Amino acid sequence: MQSLPMSTGRVEIQIPGHFSQLLWPEHTYGLLSIVMTPGRRTRTIRIYCADCGCLLYKYQKGGPGRLVKCFKDRIVKDFTAGDLRCPDCGQEFARETMVYRRPANKIIQGKVTVRG
Repeated sequence: MQSLPMSTGRVEIQIPGHFSQLLWPEHTYGLLSIVMTPGRRTRTIRIYCADCGCLLYKYQKGGPGRLVKCFKDRIVKDFTAGDLRCPDCGQEFARETMVYRRPANKIIQGKVTVRG
């Protein structure tokens, strides 16, 4: 077993040796260290307001399926003022939350459209 130190240096994770070759790069969020495996594909999508069609985000989405949440570290470009409202019509399109101990914006279904 190989141990990887966490960001505080006090907590360690025990990982079998053959998995340690896959761990790259390491992203740290507070006390939780999230390690992503290489080879995962993301695609850049554009998120628009459903009412007025204003561009809200460019976002790197991982995996298939509909858009449920946007992790804040995956937002490539934010065209809003950061208040989770459309800059043109003022409609609220998301709520701040924590998902897997990562800050995220939970999308209100029907308020946005996705392209790309």
